[in-house]
Amino acid sequence: SSDLPIRASRFGAGPFRWPSDMAVSQQPHWEDSGEEVTVSILLDSTAGSKDVSCKIEQRHISIQLRGQEICSGELREDVKPKASCWFVESTPPGPLDDDRDSKSETKVLVVTLVKRISVRKWDDLWSKPEADEEKQDFSGSRVIGSKDDDGDEEAQENVEDQLEGERVLEPLFQKLLTERGVDDKETLDTFFRLFDEKIQLYRLNDLERLLEVVYPACRKRKDEYLVKGIQAMSLLRFKQARFQETLELQLELEDLVGKNAIMSENIGHTYSSLGLLEDAELRFKEALVLGQGQ
Repeated sequence: SSDLPIRASRFGAGPFRWPSDMAVSQQPHWEDSGEEVTVSILLDSTAGSKDVSCKIEQRHISIQLRGQEICSGELREDVKPKASCWFVESTPPGPLDDDRDSKSETKVLVVTLVKRISVRKWDDLWSKPEADEEKQDFSGSRVIGSKDDDGDEEAQENVEDQLEGERVLEPLFQKLLTERGVDDKETLDTFFRLFDEKIQLYRLNDLERLLEVVYPACRKRKDEYLVKGIQAMSLLRFKQARFQETLELQLELEDLVGKNAIMSENIGHTYSSLGLLEDAELRFKEALVLGQGQ
């Protein structure tokens, strides 16, 4: 192939290393294409596959050229080592080697890393010290009565399962909606299972559209579906950063179900997002007290 698998030249800035005398043109270029991350490193024109050693682990990569380490570090996210691969590609002169003889053949090491979670976009090739703290938190994406509403254990991300759940539940919900209507209990149960998958996948636009149909039906009821509907809408509004609407819904929900530690903590987060720090502090303290009692 005459084209390098590179659309954007971005240099990582994390806990990795390469030799200090290594030219900028030889440093890794990378691209996130969705399911894979492609890393390209310019080699000298005499290099071949036999000269390269590339060790790919779940969160780490180490590359050697003729026994010398040229790139090593902790990756931004987990990859699938067995599905990942590498090869040395020969190409005509290109934009990466303008300091070379124009007649020289260019050798490029291409490493294809298969992402463990394909829907998560990498913002860097390398891990950052604050990376784990800054990742989107899906752990609060729970609906009362759902399988994840335990109030204690951290929700475990399993995006592949969520995508499969979405794939199965969405057509089922549409079928039930058409055949039985939005007021049918099985239709509503299926929707809230679908909601649980979509909110963790951050399908906010999808949920806005679906709740336009389901939420009015829940508001008319006087049973558990009223509670589920209000909580679903409040969670969506929070994810959309519409915090005043979130607060109004949370306070209404609290009137319906009574005070509990999870509810007080959630309201505390909303107050904090609104900049009402004293109110937030009171709610967090209340959550601690209620948690001890429960």
